[in-house]
Amino acid sequence: MIGEKIIACHVLNFERAFYLRLSSGKILLFKLHANRSNVLLYEEGKTAPVKLFRNGITEDRDLDWNSLNKAMILAGKVLNLRRGMLPNFSLPWVQFRETG
Repeated sequence: MIGEKIIACHVLNFERAFYLRLSSGKILLFKLHANRSNVLLYEEGKTAPVKLFRNGITEDRDLDWNSLNKAMILAGKVLNLRRGMLPNFSLPWVQFRETG
């Protein structure tokens, strides 16, 4: 990785993770999940990492980084079905409704 240049940095939607796209086409994923945090290196076009910083987290060995990028629809009809806490936000429904 010495000599690589960072081409782009992307934050994954609704996820505690981001990745760096490198000049070689590789992806360096930073997964910030408390005691499950890890750094994963992907070759260009591959869905499984070729290197892990923390090899002991076995579920990361075949983690497709694309699966972490989630789309969440925050439209009124969908939110009306989700009373209580909003997923991944820890915002009470009333507070979200009042403040947006």
